[in-house]
Amino acid sequence: WRFTEELRSSFSVGGQAVTTEENWVSAYGEDFPGPGDAVVSSAAQTLGFEGRMRIVNGGFFLQELLDFRNKYFLTLGLRVDGNSAFGEDLGLEAYPKASFSYVVSDESFWNADYGQLKLRAAWGQAGRAPGAFDAVRTWDPVGWGGLPAFQPNNLGNSKLGPERTSEIELGFDGSFFDDRLAMEFTYYSQETTDALFSVRQPPSAGFGGSQLTNVGKIENKGIEFGVNYTLWDRRDWGADIGGSVYTNNSKVLDLGGAAEFGMGGRGYIVEGQPVPVLRGFCVTNPNEKAEPIIEADCDYGPNLPTKTFGINTMVRMPYSMNLAVRGEYQGGHYAYNVNDGESYTRGIRWPSCFNAYPDIDAGNISNLTAIERARCIASNANRDFAIYPQDFFKVREITFSAPVPFTVPGANEARVIFSARNAIRWQKAKYTFADPETSGGFQRGDTGLNEATHTIGGSIPTPAIYTFSLRLNF
Repeated sequence: WRFTEELRSSFSVGGQAVTTEENWVSAYGEDFPGPGDAVVSSAAQTLGFEGRMRIVNGGFFLQELLDFRNKYFLTLGLRVDGNSAFGEDLGLEAYPKASFSYVVSDESFWNADYGQLKLRAAWGQAGRAPGAFDAVRTWDPVGWGGLPAFQPNNLGNSKLGPERTSEIELGFDGSFFDDRLAMEFTYYSQETTDALFSVRQPPSAGFGGSQLTNVGKIENKGIEFGVNYTLWDRRDWGADIGGSVYTNNSKVLDLGGAAEFGMGGRGYIVEGQPVPVLRGFCVTNPNEKAEPIIEADCDYGPNLPTKTFGINTMVRMPYSMNLAVRGEYQGGHYAYNVNDGESYTRGIRWPSCFNAYPDIDAGNISNLTAIERARCIASNANRDFAIYPQDFFKVREITFSAPVPFTVPGANEARVIFSARNAIRWQKAKYTFADPETSGGFQRGDTGLNEATHTIGGSIPTPAIYTFSLRLNF
């Protein structure tokens, strides 16, 4: 709708409903009577298992976009959602949003030689629903003494609702020097209220486990910055170089009266600390050649990267040849290494201790540092000594492409492409060989921050992949 020649309006309304159903059946049999194809029903002992889950999520949204002089833009919106996983005492949840952008370079005072610049600001809210059965009281139908029986499972919470995150963003987009330099910058600040945490329940209630509860308040702050610059651009030669910086600093602001608690994988939720913080026993004199001084409840640091740096370049060469390289660094975080922790405590001879074993076998303990004595001598070992810094750099991709030096009948274009991915890796923790991007091999929940600690070492690492291809266009 055009109010005037300078003011236009665009109004949107919509709705969405999504139903997810998951059904599974598994059967198990053992002790088969003879040769032949084994089917479960022919086994002497058989067991069957079945599960069903249904989640319904629905809502609608309203949005108004105002455009003034094609350089001032204001957007106002509202989304209303309902979810079958909410507690019975909870109804619909509303999430508003607002954003504004200003194209400064369209102003009369702006010199066109400066380039283009847009300022932007936004605020909005979003939610994350709990799991399908987190709000209801559940029981495990299991046998007891050969008779049918139930065991307590989930206590239930009729007021359980979604996490609510409010975020404000400020930034700009710019293109300068005849579009040779492109930049994007964003500062963001998030605050999550009613964060979903698993809170231990009093045993007197008859339910010995934890109950998901809306008790937490956390914050995340950081910047996102990207830049790309054309170094030179000729007919046969050209080169672009770019980079990016992402930071994130999280903190638990409030636990709503709940006590600090562990999330598994050595991760803890503690007021005033990152989300989550790696906590455990530590050696306070790791590099001294002395007996280890061990302290409990040491806060190693955040479990998620606090800074990510990226770099990329593209080189254009004669005969339409191209070379592209992209690398990434992540750092500032810690994780528990499952393989190392289990090996230390079980006395398994492990590569992380290969340099220490000759002195241990010879009885020359005085040659070992405190951390080597703590990790590599089984009587001193603790799984927490396998918490390592996870700083790493990877060359994510190297790609070279060129036209084939011969004619392919019927083809308009033919190119060969060689690509190497994850071919080069550097990591700060030299004494462990686990790829920092592997997982610990444990199952992870998808409910808020519950069981969200990242451990490493238990799964197959990201492979280095080399590909060669021939592409033909007809």
